[in-house]
Amino acid sequence: MLAIVALAPCAVAETPAPAAAETIEAGEIDLALEVMQLQGVERQFLSMMDALAPLIGDSIKASAPQIDNAVRDRLVVLIREEIAVATPELLKRTARLYAAGCTVADLQAARAYFRSGAAQRVLAAQTAMDASLQQIGEEIGQRAARHAVDRFRLEAGIDSPL
Repeated sequence: MLAIVALAPCAVAETPAPAAAETIEAGEIDLALEVMQLQGVERQFLSMMDALAPLIGDSIKASAPQIDNAVRDRLVVLIREEIAVATPELLKRTARLYAAGCTVADLQAARAYFRSGAAQRVLAAQTAMDASLQQIGEEIGQRAARHAVDRFRLEAGIDSPL
């Protein structure tokens, strides 16, 4: 959702986006970083990584079942810390993509929008909904998994639980 919101001004711009081969100037990257900061991209990215932490732990356990839970949990903490350390690089590289895909006018329009009271209220509402949306996603995902297992058992003619 974030990418759609962030790039929406670029998609409807009247001026053409710069060609990928064009040189992107530092000021354009700084402008893109400001737009991203106004949107809360860093907070959203780190929040997403926090939500993925249990999956990372599960992946570690699946790929190395001999690792005990304490080691797995410590690895997850270390991975999260390393992701936090790498976040400035992620933001800079993402800003470069924005700058390459949007004109300066697009980015200025996006900055003006995200500075507006309406945008700030939308972003605040989105932030307030994040936990609820994660819970809704988990509930729907769990239900979908149960239904998929039931359908598979029916298709395969399996009477016992998987």
